[in-house]
Amino acid sequence: MRNRFWPGVLLLTIGWTLPTRAASVSATSEVVTVEVRTARPAPAFSLVTVEGEKFSSATLTGKAAVVTFWASQDKPSVRQLTELVALQTQFGAERLAVVGIAVDTNELRSVIAARQVNFPVLLVDLPVIQGFGGLQAIPTTYVIDKNYNIIQQYTGFAEKGAIEKDIEAIQRQ
Repeated sequence: MRNRFWPGVLLLTIGWTLPTRAASVSATSEVVTVEVRTARPAPAFSLVTVEGEKFSSATLTGKAAVVTFWASQDKPSVRQLTELVALQTQFGAERLAVVGIAVDTNELRSVIAARQVNFPVLLVDLPVIQGFGGLQAIPTTYVIDKNYNIIQQYTGFAEKGAIEKDIEAIQRQ
């Protein structure tokens, strides 16, 4: 029996955007779509942290940055936090700024504490989601260069090694 699903998917994919590479995550059979596009400016935003402090995206300019949209009840999102905590530790605050933008508030503080999150966690608002071009999945992670341009977008869980390569490329600029 022939699978008639693929031609429709191919047309839909070409009509929207053609992913340049996809990787399967063996442990959970999740698929991560990596979209490489021409660098585009990241949106400016100002949000409130979980602790109630103001945070401005202007602080991200001048170094590599990773911004991830995540949900506290979503297992891939929580796994993504673990990867980003490791990257923030590896590169340090002088070379990398990681920011998590929570799309929910359920058990948010307990997840942050359990994962020992070492970067700001902000509370989302709709204009910020729209500024990044909307979300197709959670987590969605953006890698931003020193000039505040989005150079990479990961839809779904992204392995530490993939993001690390992007950060190293920015460091070489």
